[in-house]
Amino acid sequence: MIVLPICSFGQTSKKTSESNQISKKSNQTFEEYCLVNAVSYITIVPEKAKSFKVSGELQSLENSKKSSYVDYGVHLKENETQYFKLIGSEKILAIQSLNALRLNYSNTKK
Repeated sequence: MIVLPICSFGQTSKKTSESNQISKKSNQTFEEYCLVNAVSYITIVPEKAKSFKVSGELQSLENSKKSSYVDYGVHLKENETQYFKLIGSEKILAIQSLNALRLNYSNTKK
């Protein structure tokens, strides 16, 4: 009689899936990383709103596909995170600086 541990298979599949995801991330170019990670949507409480330098207004693409800075027509700046008021939304679009993106990208490679 042969007994196969079923739990082991599930854990092995999970570990294989996790290592495939890690491998994909480590093979990701810096440009691909920026397209996926440069954009975030934040909500700012009114008391903090004055401390943000808003670069302008953009039409919100938040409810459509996962949008990148390219979809918004914004260029990344070297040392400045950019904040945009989204028309039709209470949220602010934050686009990270190239310096911050480089630092985060290098941390994913470790």
